Amino acid sequence: MRRIFLVILMAFFSSQTAFAAPPAPYVAGPNKVQLHGVATLTLPAGDIYVSKDLGKKIMRQMGNYMDDGFMGLVIPKDKTLPWFVSLEYNDSGFVRDNDSKDIHPDKILQQIRESTKEDNEQRKEDGTPQVQIVGWIEPPHYDAGRHHLIWSLEAHDLGVKIDPKTDGVNYETYALGRYGYISLDLVTFKDRVDQDKKVVTTLLSNLTYNPGKRYKDFNAKTDKIAEYGLLALIGGIAAKKIGLIALFMAKSAKAVMVAAAAGGAYIKRRLGRKKDGDIA
Repeated sequence: MRRIFLVILMAFFSSQTAFAAPPAPYVAGPNKVQLHGVATLTLPAGDIYVSKDLGKKIMRQMGNYMDDGFMGLVIPKDKTLPWFVSLEYNDSGFVRDNDSKDIHPDKILQQIRESTKEDNEQRKEDGTPQVQIVGWIEPPHYDAGRHHLIWSLEAHDLGVKIDPKTDGVNYETYALGRYGYISLDLVTFKDRVDQDKKVVTTLLSNLTYNPGKRYKDFNAKTDKIAEYGLLALIGGIAAKKIGLIALFMAKSAKAVMVAAAAGGAYIKRRLGRKKDGDIA
């Protein structure tokens, strides 16, 4: 069964060299997915989880190289839905949220723009595309009860014509835990973000840290504390991710279509023969 899925995926990618090894498992919802012993994701019906190894291969085909914190992808069962969600874990340590009162979107946006302006000077010297920060698609906000952080920044290559039907968007969500945080990064098109963001907010709500690794399990006497707080997860992380965001933007049209195609082919060839939730 895995060979069938491998052949399907290879048909959608121009390069087959990345798939020399058998693909990693995938899971169709509704089902529970164990994320590397850290957390459990309750996968809704209509979603497919692609595990770390196979997910990395897919991301490489899009020009995105994921680090060791990458936990896999969630793609749609319906091939007409152009989105995917990248899951990553950062073992930064316990992120204190006592600066949540200092989340002022306008101020943060201005800081990001100033930082990007400085970085653009270096990009100009390097001959790489400069970046324009358009504004918030979703202003940053924090749910103190659930320890969830959400924000989305619109960024483009400077001078490129904006087209909501083909421009990609990264919609960022974070779940804080005892030893770090999990980010769920939705990639979709700008004109679909309002409807597709429901996908990732549902996944965020369906994500639970395993006992002993929850935010409330923090032990101040023994646990590592992150060197930054929520503001850095917005402004600082956003500034560092501008290059990655721009890369996702540039690749997003291909990315979401590849994800949808892979998911659609999987459903056409496999789910018609097996029950949702089965693992090949």
